[in-house]
Amino acid sequence: MIFDEHIHNMEATAGVVFRFGGKSHAVVAQAAPPPDGDGDGVADALDRCPGTPSGVAVGPDGCPPDADLDGVGDYLDKCPGTPAGVAVGRDGCPPDTDRDGVADYLDNCPGTPAGVAVDKNGCPPLEKRAKVEERVAVVAEPEIVVLAFEDIHFDFDQSTLKPEAKIILKRNIQLLKENPNAQIRIAGYTSAAGTEEYNQKLSERRADSVRSYLVEEGVIGSERLTMIGYGETRPAVNEPRPDELQSDAAKANIRVLFEITVK
Repeated sequence: MIFDEHIHNMEATAGVVFRFGGKSHAVVAQAAPPPDGDGDGVADALDRCPGTPSGVAVGPDGCPPDADLDGVGDYLDKCPGTPAGVAVGRDGCPPDTDRDGVADYLDNCPGTPAGVAVDKNGCPPLEKRAKVEERVAVVAEPEIVVLAFEDIHFDFDQSTLKPEAKIILKRNIQLLKENPNAQIRIAGYTSAAGTEEYNQKLSERRADSVRSYLVEEGVIGSERLTMIGYGETRPAVNEPRPDELQSDAAKANIRVLFEITVK
């Protein structure tokens, strides 16, 4: 209000406010992607086949395709199309004991000597079979007598006999006494986990544990005992996932068994 001698006036003012600068931007935090150790596009929490090599296609469960369902991924399977129920090795191929190129489950003439040509059934041509049979007779091994021995099992990465293993061995002692002419080879095995070199030595330690126990019990002289370690080869059950240390397949392969020859 402005006062003077004659007039009373009302005065008002107005102003304009300017904001200088660019537009403001809100920063939105993005959640980190879940861990995927092998980089196959399947999160570790869902990946049933961790460690798949880079570039190998996998399914929603993180496992490579396995068309013949033999437990060996197609990218590793050297024998695709193996029939259901046929045991295979780590390369996806069935055993071929005589190495004639015909798998045991198809071989009608097992034990063909090395170097002898065979047909698709694993048998030499008819004109050569007489000679082959003659050669087989020459190299024939002593008679093998199968006795009802139980396998000895161990804990993972151990070669010490468990109490239950000693009980099984005691049950086997009577059979050994009843077969005094038996020559016994103790064969040790391991599961697939670990390096081949380490597993080879572990299988030999397991065989030696059984041999030492039999000698200490006075069942058989050490001169009639031999040992062999097969390491992770010749598994009783194929292990599609060696990283599962306590799987039923791994436990089945951690064993010692007896190979007995009676002269």
